[in-house]
Amino acid sequence: MLSRVLLLGPAELTVYRLQRGHITEAFAFSDDPSGHAGFARYLADAPALSTGLLIDRPDEQFRIETLPHVWSDRAALLARHGERLFTETPYRCARVLGRERHGRRDDRVLFSALVRPEALAPWLRALEAEPLAAITSAAFLDARLLGKAERAGTVLLASLHEGGLRQTLLVDGELRLSRLVALPEVPDDAAVAAEIAKTRQYVQRADGAGGSPLRVHLLAPGDRPSHAEDTAALPLEALARAHGGSRHACRDVRALRVELLARTPENRYATAEQLAAHRRRRGLDALHLCAWGTALGLAVAAAQNIAAGRQAELAMAEARQQLATVRAVPAETDAIARAATMRALVSAADAELAARLRPRVLLAPLGAVLAQFPEVQLDRLELTDQAAPEGTPNVAITAHIAPYSGAPQEAEAVLDRLVRALEALPEARVSVRERPFATPGALSGATGEQPAQVLPRFSLHLSMGGPR
Repeated sequence: MLSRVLLLGPAELTVYRLQRGHITEAFAFSDDPSGHAGFARYLADAPALSTGLLIDRPDEQFRIETLPHVWSDRAALLARHGERLFTETPYRCARVLGRERHGRRDDRVLFSALVRPEALAPWLRALEAEPLAAITSAAFLDARLLGKAERAGTVLLASLHEGGLRQTLLVDGELRLSRLVALPEVPDDAAVAAEIAKTRQYVQRADGAGGSPLRVHLLAPGDRPSHAEDTAALPLEALARAHGGSRHACRDVRALRVELLARTPENRYATAEQLAAHRRRRGLDALHLCAWGTALGLAVAAAQNIAAGRQAELAMAEARQQLATVRAVPAETDAIARAATMRALVSAADAELAARLRPRVLLAPLGAVLAQFPEVQLDRLELTDQAAPEGTPNVAITAHIAPYSGAPQEAEAVLDRLVRALEALPEARVSVRERPFATPGALSGATGEQPAQVLPRFSLHLSMGGPR
């Protein structure tokens, strides 16, 4: 979950501070040299926070291309094709939509790009040392605004805010295109209806609806009615409350998008170099997790030590009582009693040492391995003694993979690499309890399509041998 989201619009950059996915503070910097300098000063004085950059500008382009269906080197193929389509920008994205129904059944791929990188440059220069977790656009978040029933079929979602009118075309919940049009500060219904009519005509000419009827939803603050033809009004406040949004999200659709991004960060455009600081931050978080786990383990071990110490005291008291009641005994008997007492003390000390080392043996190497996989996002990590031999530390891990390109085999490959890395740890035993897309249809590649915004999730169990 992100603590800060930056919204870059046509004229300014707005900084949103969040707690638990809700906006607590917002302030803006103008898109000019003075605003860039002020933003740099703000970052110098502010603490380093996990940050997402949300783009809501008109300079984003979309292309749907058909490419051969391949299993190996698909990521490289998509990267090369995207570079040929958008040569002037490094901010490119490729998303597999599915496969053609006839012929060779090639892949249909949505390519998009931010075609004016110079508009991002001054802001990103100031963010070079910050843990940047994602760069995405409002278009990719619009599919998450609608419910399952509302985004079924072909939908044109028109959202109205101070920056203008954004229209996003969705087919079965998948993004096809999006455009932002500037409108007067207080737009009248006729201007909104005219822009929606233009987009409707373009979609029908290009057959972007795929032959299915086009439904239009107008998302606007308040109870603004829709006077456009065949357009259904969608109250923003009701939609924001359905997402658990704050009062800011109930008044501005841009704030609702910000909160959705903060809760589930999904990178579309950030390069590997820009994500490096965030990966380092995740590595430190993994080490902190190990430290907390070790502290918890030591607290448990302290309780176990008290019980073990008490048992040792009872054994010593019993031995003293036996020695006191038997006066005339051979020296050999006294030696045997002392040896029994020493064995009890040594056993208690061994148990204490093993209890102290158990969490450290497991969590320290686990944190080092997870730091090598920035795409693996932890959902739950639980220390457990289930089905574990005495002295063997165990942990149950539940996680998901993000960002996700839409290719199930890539998610499977990430999980396989993670399992191999964990199995390379000394005395490690790994069992995968749940794999991504465990149903046969999702893994077979029969259709090549996945439900909208479904992230690959998995769970596994890791155990390691105790101290020798």
